[in-house]
Amino acid sequence: MSRRRPERQAEARERDEARADRTPEGQLAVLDSRLGKSMGAQQERLRLLLEIEKREETVKAKSKGRATKTATSRTRVDRKKAKARRNADRERTSRGEHK
Repeated sequence: MSRRRPERQAEARERDEARADRTPEGQLAVLDSRLGKSMGAQQERLRLLLEIEKREETVKAKSKGRATKTATSRTRVDRKKAKARRNADRERTSRGEHK
């Protein structure tokens, strides 16, 4: 009944990659299909809704000509630092720790 650790880790990586490819709207749809409309995963739903709202505000500000500074990395060093932060956050959340 028990599977080997490497197999479970590989499956977990696949799930993580699939989640990373989904938009916040797509993730909400997955949660609705798994748990039911607005049922369960309240903190995750709140986080996703805030992310959607923040993105919409940025789009509105840009369309009005008052573009806000985005968090895009311009240099190779900045991109590497951003990647290191993302990986650290990903590891922290996979271990159940929060910011």
